[in-house]
Amino acid sequence: MKISKDNVILVLVGIIIGIFLTAFSGIVLYKVVKSSGQPARYAEPGQVKEKKPPKAEKKFKVFYLSFEKSSDIDVFQGDGASLEISKAHVSHGKHSLMARIQPGSDYPGLLWEVYGSAVQNWTGTKDFHFDVYNNNEDNIKLDVKFKSGRDYPKKSYTYSVDLEPLRMNSVSIPIESIAGSCDITQMSYTKLFVQSPQKEFVLYFDNMGVRQGTKTDEDTDTDNDAVAPQVGSSAVALKEKEEIFAASSLDRVFQDGRTLVKPSFSQNIVLSLAKNEYESFQIVVSNGRNELKDSALDISEFVNDQGVSLGKDAVSWRRVGYVLTKKPYYPVKLIGLWPDPLLPEGKVTIEPGLTQPFWVTVYASKDTAPGIYKGTVRVVSGATVLKELPVSVKVENFVLPLESSLKTAFDFYPHITSLRYPRKENESNDMYASRIAEINEKFIINMLKHRMDPVLNIDPASREDLGKVDNYRRYGLNNFSIGKRGGTFNNNWPSTDEEIEKLFPLYREYGEILKSNNILQDSYIYTWDESKMNDPQVEKVSSMIHRAYPGLKNMVCYHGFWDPVKNPGWGKDIDIWCFGIDDYNEAKVKTLLGLGMEMWMYISGPGSSGSPNLAIDFDSMDYRIVPWLCWKYDLKGFLYWCVNWWPLVDPYVSAANTKWEQNGNGLLFYPGENGPVDSLRAEVYRDGMEDYEYLVLLRQRVAELRSKGMEAHNQELINRADDLLRVDKTLVGSMNSFTKDGPVLMERRRKIAEAIEEAGRVLGHE
Repeated sequence: MKISKDNVILVLVGIIIGIFLTAFSGIVLYKVVKSSGQPARYAEPGQVKEKKPPKAEKKFKVFYLSFEKSSDIDVFQGDGASLEISKAHVSHGKHSLMARIQPGSDYPGLLWEVYGSAVQNWTGTKDFHFDVYNNNEDNIKLDVKFKSGRDYPKKSYTYSVDLEPLRMNSVSIPIESIAGSCDITQMSYTKLFVQSPQKEFVLYFDNMGVRQGTKTDEDTDTDNDAVAPQVGSSAVALKEKEEIFAASSLDRVFQDGRTLVKPSFSQNIVLSLAKNEYESFQIVVSNGRNELKDSALDISEFVNDQGVSLGKDAVSWRRVGYVLTKKPYYPVKLIGLWPDPLLPEGKVTIEPGLTQPFWVTVYASKDTAPGIYKGTVRVVSGATVLKELPVSVKVENFVLPLESSLKTAFDFYPHITSLRYPRKENESNDMYASRIAEINEKFIINMLKHRMDPVLNIDPASREDLGKVDNYRRYGLNNFSIGKRGGTFNNNWPSTDEEIEKLFPLYREYGEILKSNNILQDSYIYTWDESKMNDPQVEKVSSMIHRAYPGLKNMVCYHGFWDPVKNPGWGKDIDIWCFGIDDYNEAKVKTLLGLGMEMWMYISGPGSSGSPNLAIDFDSMDYRIVPWLCWKYDLKGFLYWCVNWWPLVDPYVSAANTKWEQNGNGLLFYPGENGPVDSLRAEVYRDGMEDYEYLVLLRQRVAELRSKGMEAHNQELINRADDLLRVDKTLVGSMNSFTKDGPVLMERRRKIAEAIEEAGRVLGHE
């Protein structure tokens, strides 16, 4: 058979193509087989194409490292840190990861990052957990940064934790917090680092990864993609038994048992308080694997050695509730459920694995005999007593005044009340109006019990309004606003000079009525709020008010300060200058003080400067430190814009109550069934106001010692008192630098109380 040249070429081409296809198939098969053994969760970009399991075998990607094998260390890059496997400070298995953090770089630490299909889906997990031993004698601030996304730019979330020295620190970061900023279906970056260390630090990491919840959760949730934890995974079994302990009023205890600052936990409670003072503590139940039904507190009477009781109504308790926050524009430590509303006393079921605090408040009346009172708090579940904790209460031998020495102005909006208290079926208009008025009255009185003076805006020409002032004085009212125009009404003054002057006789009448009722000195006009500096209308209105009645006081609120050199005369009729806390300037404050102005400060929207705020997602110390700041910087008043801003959300469901991406700003009380429900923040703020009265009382007693010529024989006491009254940097360094350590503040308060009592004995007040 004759074979043509063309046929030979065709056969050769076919053979070549066949060889190529065979080789290509072999390579593909080799890669598929090889990839089946690769740990896809730690794959580098393009290293592995993720193999999707059949639906029946759908499994969850688990990020978990116990550093038992050398390959675990390869997961992380040492970014400004040297890493090695160690047998020291192990919390799980036999090995840990030692990280030697080097000075000289901005963010040295451990870095894991993947791209593309190697991203991880953390849906359904409980938290990102790790144990870290701080092998140093200093506290270290460790930042944990997460990012999500297959490529850049990636979304990010940062969590900060203070590592206590020479001990194992267990850190759990809720997935819901990470999810507030990242796409948890595409997690691709985790870095644990120290910012700009000044020296070398050594940390030991172990038991690191996402935890998938409990087996019970998986059995009851058929839609959960997570599989049951395997041996060696990061899931931690629930405690066999609940743990019960006491915490201070400054501890924010979250549902997973975590706190954001170093807590003050104990097994016995020791309190001290003055007469006419409230003081609180918490009883915390950190539950194990069993459901605790009908949980509550049973509190005994508190009696002294003579059998005298504080009184049955002296001690009360409430359950701490939780409200969901949303990601704000300002930096926060956590996004999720924050403890805040203090729900009425009542039985509650505590689910397995959850932590439930109870808020206990002790009050000593002005007639209480000083001394030590003892009692117990029992935690019960149904008929079972879970634990009994002893309580010792010391009542100091001095009384706090009913009226606060620091003036305050907290606005309450009565028109908002009806939004949370709708009209009932078959309730007439008159009946509804009467019920709303009664509810509003309860809120105002409750504010006063928390040492918050309501703005009020009373009409001095109204007998009813004057009667309210008399009534509120019984609860401690010490100052209030008058009129229906001004800053709280969106600066609703007339626009023309003629219309402004028409108000002249009205404000003259206001002044005369207030003077005749001996309350002129306690009133002010909230004249202007946050307008443009040097606005000529402010000058015209404040001038009209002073000309109408010179004793009337104009108050304005501004971000910043009037410069009397650049704009002479503009602010000459302003009596009270209220500045935003972030705008504090010592030199400018002194200038206005020199002109005879009274200086106040106010807090509104949260910022990033580090100054305290009353929003829900701040440390409890922020709420208590405000009066201390006023004392240190000689400010006579404090203003806050609102306590019941409820119109946009149900405050029990969402803390995002404003349109400005804030949580709990302008909301310090919750709408209860027939009146106010206190917030944890309001209680802690009142503690700060009571601290202020300690300082005032100590100053008064030192002044009395000097005025009576008793200084020479009591010089040590006076010097000690003067040091305490200065409020040094260990407590307050500036408007945005103050201690977060509760025991530091409480120790200062104790020393002030001791000095008050010692001065009282010298002066013969006992």
